[in-house]
Amino acid sequence: MKIKEIVLSTIMIMGATNAHSLVINGTNELDIYGSESFVSAFDSSTITTHVGSSVAFLDGHDTSTFNINGGDISWLELYDSNVTNISYVEDLS
Repeated sequence: MKIKEIVLSTIMIMGATNAHSLVINGTNELDIYGSESFVSAFDSSTITTHVGSSVAFLDGHDTSTFNINGGDISWLELYDSNVTNISYVEDLS
């Protein structure tokens, strides 16, 4: 049983090291046009997603602002006093 646990732990750690993550805080702003795995916002930061973008996990803390103008978001978690603006932007390409 211990061997299985060790192998599973190793796989989980190896998988986590390949993940791409971004953390912004303060009054920083981030525009997402491409693909991101994990994006976290803290304090008064702002994240904006655009048409064609893809985010696996997006989470906000404190008083972050999210402007969702398109793209795919698999998981959205909001804590504290976040502001989320969701608008539909048509992809004309």
